[in-house]
Amino acid sequence: MNKIRKIIRETLLKEGISDIVYHITNIWALEKIVKTDKLKASPAIGSAYDTSVNKGNYYFISTSRSGHRGWGFRGTNLRPEDTSCKIKLDGRKISHNHKASPIDYWKYSRDPKDFENSGNMASADEMEDRILLDKPFLEPLSEYTLSIHILADPKELNKEGSMELPHIKSIVENNRGRFKIYFYDNPKYFNHEITDKAIDTSLYAETDKGIDRREDNAYGAIDLIVLMGAFNRNLANKVIDDLFIQDRKTKQEVMNDITGFEYNLRMIGEPKELSDIKKSFRVNDKISTFMNAVHNSRSSSSEKMTKVYQHLVTDMKKNGAKTIPEYIFYKAQLAYQKHLSKVKKNG
Repeated sequence: MNKIRKIIRETLLKEGISDIVYHITNIWALEKIVKTDKLKASPAIGSAYDTSVNKGNYYFISTSRSGHRGWGFRGTNLRPEDTSCKIKLDGRKISHNHKASPIDYWKYSRDPKDFENSGNMASADEMEDRILLDKPFLEPLSEYTLSIHILADPKELNKEGSMELPHIKSIVENNRGRFKIYFYDNPKYFNHEITDKAIDTSLYAETDKGIDRREDNAYGAIDLIVLMGAFNRNLANKVIDDLFIQDRKTKQEVMNDITGFEYNLRMIGEPKELSDIKKSFRVNDKISTFMNAVHNSRSSSSEKMTKVYQHLVTDMKKNGAKTIPEYIFYKAQLAYQKHLSKVKKNG
C-alpha cells in the first residue's frame, strides 16, 4: 500500500498541475476578486527555496486539488460559523497560458510510523499546485474560473452587526454575469458542489448593517521601503508617494531608518560573496526583518502592499536579484562602491 502511495505521489509531482484546482480565500478578499476580475498572487522573493520552487518566477498563487472544507481549507483556522469561499479553476487552461507546477512544500515523511494515525499521514499527502507568475495578478480571472462556491451560515449573516452580509451583497451586485457563483447553507452541498441545492441569493436582503470599514493596512510596507531606499532615495520617495504617506514625521522616520541601514551596509566592507552580508549583526537582524515583512504580508489583500511589491520586484529584476538576501548583497556592493568613490574623490 505504501509503495502504491509513493508511486502515485511521485507521478503527480511529474505530471504537472491538475485539470481542476481550487483557490481558497475569504469573503473580504473574494469581494475584491469578483469586482476586479483578477486574483492577487503572493511574492516568492523571501528565500532561495522559494525561488527554486517557483522556478525563477517572482509571484505564485497557491491552489489545492481538493475543494473539501476539511482539506483545501487546512491551515485557514476557520470556525464552523465562518464563511468559506473556494474558486474552482481550469487547470488545463492555466497550464496552457502560464507556468504551473505541483510541489511537495513540506516534504513530510512517507513512513506511517512517523504519524500518530492514518489521518495525519493523509494530511501530509495534500500537495500544493502552484501557478507561477511574473506579475502580481492572474487576470482576467473569469477566463480561468469554472465556478465560485460560498458556504455561509444564514443565521450569522442576518444577525445584528453582521460584518459579512454587506460583502456577499457586493459580490452578487458586482459579478455582472462573469462568474458562476453558488451559495450554500450546508457543508455537504458545499463540499460536493451540489449546485441544485444552492440557495437563492435574493435571501440576502439589502442592508447597511455591519459594514466592514477595515483600513488598507500595508503591514511591513515601511520595512520594505527602507530596503528599497538604501542608496536609492528617488525610489523610496516614489513608493511613499504611491502609498499617499503625507505625514511628515513618518516620512522623516523612514528616511532616518534608510540612513541607518546604509551605515550598517557600509560597515560590511567589500562584499565578495553572499555570506558576507551577515558580517554585520545589524544587517543580519535587518535580513530577518525584511524576510518577515515579506512572509507576513503574502496573503494580504492590501492594494498598498501590492504596489510596494511591484516596486520591489521591478528593482530586484533590474539588478539581477531573485531573493531578499541577494538584493541586500547588491545594496552592500553599492555601499562599497560609493565608499571607494568617496575615497578616490578625497584623494
